[in-house]
Amino acid sequence: MPAIRSSVFVSACVALVLLAAPVSAQPPDPAATSAVAPTAAPEKELTIGNGLQVLHGKIDAVALNTSIDWNQQFRRSVVDLTVNATSQLAGGQWTRTANANWINRWASVTSHGRRPYPMTHVWLQHDESLGVDLRATAGAGLGSHLVNRPKLNVTLEGGVGHTIEEVTDRDGSYITFFGGPLIRWTVNERVSVTSHSLLYENQERKTDVRINSEFDMNVQLTKYIGMQNQVLYFYDREPVTGFPPNSVQASVNLTFSLRSGPPAQK
Repeated sequence: MPAIRSSVFVSACVALVLLAAPVSAQPPDPAATSAVAPTAAPEKELTIGNGLQVLHGKIDAVALNTSIDWNQQFRRSVVDLTVNATSQLAGGQWTRTANANWINRWASVTSHGRRPYPMTHVWLQHDESLGVDLRATAGAGLGSHLVNRPKLNVTLEGGVGHTIEEVTDRDGSYITFFGGPLIRWTVNERVSVTSHSLLYENQERKTDVRINSEFDMNVQLTKYIGMQNQVLYFYDREPVTGFPPNSVQASVNLTFSLRSGPPAQK
């Protein structure tokens, strides 16, 4: 049964990659482009990293970590896909964790000031260290740039979605409200910092609240090689029985990046 769930999770991640490009690459509305000048040719960036991760929660261990970050910039939208997978030997057996986060921000490239833009969001989680076999949330909402400068971008995003979960002591599906800030700071041409937090609230059981926070510091060492320092924080107000409400995963990865097209327009 765990093998079936793992294959389902991997298949879902692959499906997101295949579906993201055609959906986002739809031609923009002529009426909309008449008011806003189109951006330059699309940019693509793929970053793959491998390194070590330290986990703190029900299981305290050092693990092997693999990360994949894919960014595609179209004329009227930006697609971000982030996948993190970890394997650690704990208690004599391998324990696996995996997170996939896919966000499509429509017209966010050309949005200025605080004008809202639509966005879609899909998040998948499989974390044996938290007792989560599968947790999937898909939804849509709005975002707005609170600060939109060349080196600093602060965005607030939120919306409504549907969550399906298979955990150790309960299974179910429910409507979810989600929202939180996204901060991007370009320190210089080699160093960039990103912080993204989302709060999820179960609308059928208001006490069921979760927070997912991600902090990344990326250092570009050469044209293709970089170093990624990442901290993932998970909070669950109603955790799975026998598991703590807080979990921290900190990793350091050596990354390899491929990019095509002009520099991204922040």
